Amino acid sequence: MNEDTLILIVLTLYLVGGYFISKYVSKALLNKNRIFRLTILSLLYAVFFGIGIASSGGNHGIGFPAPNGIALYMMAKIDNTEGLLNGIFTLTIWWMVIFLVMNVSLKKKLQFEKLKED
Repeated sequence: MNEDTLILIVLTLYLVGGYFISKYVSKALLNKNRIFRLTILSLLYAVFFGIGIASSGGNHGIGFPAPNGIALYMMAKIDNTEGLLNGIFTLTIWWMVIFLVMNVSLKKKLQFEKLKED
């Protein structure tokens, strides 16, 4: 099996796994507080689907895009503290953006449903 095929298989399994995990967590949090549910789901989406940079830790400026979860794991594994802090910062930005989008979307949906009832 060549390297390109292996990378494609791993990325596909990662995305499918992230999708099913997010669906499971979403159903488990269905009856929880709205803000708590959105916070946990947005963090999960940011970890699985947010794009981060996995740097090599050796040469400055050398890095490649990777999902935040993989990038943080790689930075922790090679003991790259600066890269890990940058990854946490990137994850936090993704988390805030996704949370705000989900919150605004839910508020719009609730307003629309309220108008529909009236």
